[in-house]
Amino acid sequence: MNFKQLVLRNVTRNGREYATYFLSSLFSVMVFFVFSLLYFHPDLGDNLKGSSDGVSEMANFGIQVAEVVIALMSFVFLWYAFNTFLKGRKKQLSVYLTLGMSEKKLKQMVIYENILLGFTSIVTGTVVGILFSKLILLITQNILYLEEGLPFYFPLKAIAVTWLVYGLIFVLISFFTVLKLRKMSLLEMRETKEDVFIEPKKSKLYTVLGIFLILLGYSLAFAFSYGVTGYIRLPFNADLLVLLLCVLITILGTFLFFKFSSVNIFQRIKIKPMYFKNGNMLTVSNLVQRMKTNAMMYFLISIVGAIAFVGIGVAKSIGSHDFGRTQGASFAFVYNPMSLEDDKKSSDIHQKNIEEIEDTIKEAGYDYLSLDLNLVDLMVEVETGNQMTGLLSMSVLKESDFNRIMTFMKKETVKLTKKDEILKLVSTNSEMQEVKVKQLADTTYETDLVFYKDEKETREKIKIKQSDIQMSLGNFAGFGVVTDEKYQELKEKQSHVYPSTHIIHFNEWNEDKELNKEVNLFLKRELKEAEKEVTEFYKRIKKEPYDDLTEEEVKEFVAINYDSFYYSSMYETWLKTKQSNGTILLISVLLGSVFFTFSCSIIYFKLFGELEKDGKYHRSLYILGVTEKRREKMVTIEMLIMFFIPFVISTLHFVAAMSALRILIELPVYHYVFQILSVYIVFQLLFFIICRKQYLSHLKKYAENIKR
Repeated sequence: MNFKQLVLRNVTRNGREYATYFLSSLFSVMVFFVFSLLYFHPDLGDNLKGSSDGVSEMANFGIQVAEVVIALMSFVFLWYAFNTFLKGRKKQLSVYLTLGMSEKKLKQMVIYENILLGFTSIVTGTVVGILFSKLILLITQNILYLEEGLPFYFPLKAIAVTWLVYGLIFVLISFFTVLKLRKMSLLEMRETKEDVFIEPKKSKLYTVLGIFLILLGYSLAFAFSYGVTGYIRLPFNADLLVLLLCVLITILGTFLFFKFSSVNIFQRIKIKPMYFKNGNMLTVSNLVQRMKTNAMMYFLISIVGAIAFVGIGVAKSIGSHDFGRTQGASFAFVYNPMSLEDDKKSSDIHQKNIEEIEDTIKEAGYDYLSLDLNLVDLMVEVETGNQMTGLLSMSVLKESDFNRIMTFMKKETVKLTKKDEILKLVSTNSEMQEVKVKQLADTTYETDLVFYKDEKETREKIKIKQSDIQMSLGNFAGFGVVTDEKYQELKEKQSHVYPSTHIIHFNEWNEDKELNKEVNLFLKRELKEAEKEVTEFYKRIKKEPYDDLTEEEVKEFVAINYDSFYYSSMYETWLKTKQSNGTILLISVLLGSVFFTFSCSIIYFKLFGELEKDGKYHRSLYILGVTEKRREKMVTIEMLIMFFIPFVISTLHFVAAMSALRILIELPVYHYVFQILSVYIVFQLLFFIICRKQYLSHLKKYAENIKR
């Protein structure tokens, strides 16, 4: 048998240990390749830019960050895993040295084994990625709502980057492994003494502090949410600082919990009567040891799991239809012409555009509402804090128009009984949450309306009644409703006449992609033509937009600019929201799957890395007469703690984070929590059942001295 055959047989003979290492490497290579496949796709960026340049930039940046995170995680995990193998193979390596193998050859053997596994996982992961690339592109296309689709292409750049990055990772692992072997002597490799368990020191301070810090972190998460909604006044815009403190304190609390609190909880059981019943003495003693030695592993798995859960949960929440409809305007199309009513030429142009939209919806067979909202813009005095006041812009519409809209949307109408009162609507989701948290609905306060006419300021007392009805025209101004009589009175007091806002709405706005696409293309084309006229105007007079214009030029510019307009599309806004959060969801799910695979593999390595030691322990129990049923029960309890305590802590962090999110946005976040945790539990239970069966089988052979 030559040297190469020895390397190959070493890998195949240690198949159980190397199989998990190989599969984890393969999976991380495949996920990294998927990100590279998407990043280098020639059409992905263009499709996302069609909706928003910001979404495209965010997607590219997110994919780059995800690739870096996966590469770093892969290096740390694979280096840890390979060193776990070396630790378990000390005796085998010492035999090679005893038989006369030189230290140089021994190092070469270890390097070749790692390179063989690495090269195989890189090739296999890339091939699997290519085979499933079309499916991956189809899934990505649906998640990101890409209308043009993502055609298949042969990803040469993605293959090159994947091979380069993971080739470097496996070379670095081999390099650090050689450095570690250089520090080991033959005597150290021959040592097989078992770890001596030292009873961990009790610390009431750290035990209580760990639990206290976790609860404090949760409290700060809620403080952040309440601060954003305005329920708690945080000084100096300290919201982000509170969020950072929340994360850091929760991480520290989690570390102290696993290092001290969890160990001391099991130690406390030792003074209870149950400790001396049904073999609990053996189980609890073993659990104290496992919690102490594996504290760092549990801590890392909990934090990584919580990050993955929160990332997926937030992406699912803010990528939902319920959230998308609260972003921007509340109507399918909002058309804002630049011209005034007395400009017939421009008014005819805008009327023609509106009729084109109406005809498109009518041809599709939908019932629609088309309404001209002649809003009155007001200045309302409000408190800004520290006993200071300021002016808030608010647009109001008349009660009859508002009720017409509510009736069409099949919502409850309003009946205003007081003339000098404005029913203030909610414009954003966060404002809605503030109203609910503070229970402001139906509360009334008195303030001043401020009017400016002929450079003179006049004031009028008005009452503002807060409503929990959400409606927006897509701008940042407040939105309110007044009686028809009050509306006419306020309109007469306006010093300026503003262009009207036209809304077109149909309740099936999110169901017809082609209709929305047709209308949006039409509006963009018309808007481009209007902008082209402005460009040609500046070209004709040989000036730039920032140059001063003569009086005649100003008049001509205003006349040309009257043909222009602003518009918003509810579907387009929803699509941008879905695409941006679809990107986050895609990245979160893929990263979450990598986190899950690595955390399961770490538990597997730790469990089977101590198999020989645990086998000798169970052999002693067998000799002492402990039944197989009792031993299996002990192992099952220990494995349940090992597999699911990190999951329980991750779940608590996840639920706390999503509960805080629910304060910010009114969404069924607990429904998403249940979905995500259900999927995780299914996979974790499958992994637990498989590992338990294998582990008990090996322990039985050790305990009963069955020839392996």
